[in-house]
Amino acid sequence: MGMIIFPILLLYVFVSYVIYKIILIGTEKKFLSIIIFILILLLPFWDLMLQKSVKTFYEIFSLLEPKVYSYPEKDKDGKIESLGLCDVTNILKTNLDEEKIYIHYSKFVKNFVELSVYDPKSFNKKKKIILLLNNNTYKYIDKEEARYVFNVLPKEKKFFGLYKIYKVEMIDVKTKKILGKSTSISFGNDLAYIREKLLLMVTGNGASLFYVDSIGGYGGFVDLEKKLRIEN
Repeated sequence: MGMIIFPILLLYVFVSYVIYKIILIGTEKKFLSIIIFILILLLPFWDLMLQKSVKTFYEIFSLLEPKVYSYPEKDKDGKIESLGLCDVTNILKTNLDEEKIYIHYSKFVKNFVELSVYDPKSFNKKKKIILLLNNNTYKYIDKEEARYVFNVLPKEKKFFGLYKIYKVEMIDVKTKKILGKSTSISFGNDLAYIREKLLLMVTGNGASLFYVDSIGGYGGFVDLEKKLRIEN
């Protein structure tokens, strides 16, 4: 792929230079011609520059810091009643027989944990399960019944797909109160047509060669969980 990209880039630079010369001859304004030449060269990367600016802005002003309004109730052992993670946690079906999963959640959850599970043999179709921590077993469920539930809110597209905002909230189903909220940002490649389709700046499997790393994951779920002191 690299052998293909290099001559395409050279051709792109050459065409940009030809446009620069045409503008220079037509206007006799060298400064204007240079500015246009630079703009054409940077055109395939304009979305990356804006995404990097957005990311820097959010990081500098700590705009993604999780918000906590109240903490979940815990028993004398420091455990919450039950926990719903179907929206934010996926595990392989083959991992359900591992005792360490039950041991992990038993440290900070008293009764049960609800998760989403997927089976590669079933085309990765997701199903909801409940881990019964008292006897280390699980079963499939249709309806979530945990007291404390993490919900993923609908994503929001910003600036015509330049980036997407994901939000997660934790709800106390018993009191119907929102205990906390978190936010994460994902930078997609919706606006990378010139870079990826015309200049072929992709890897062998079609992934983008140039991208801006997202901030947080699962809507900031991990940071929110820490902030709410779910785990002991």
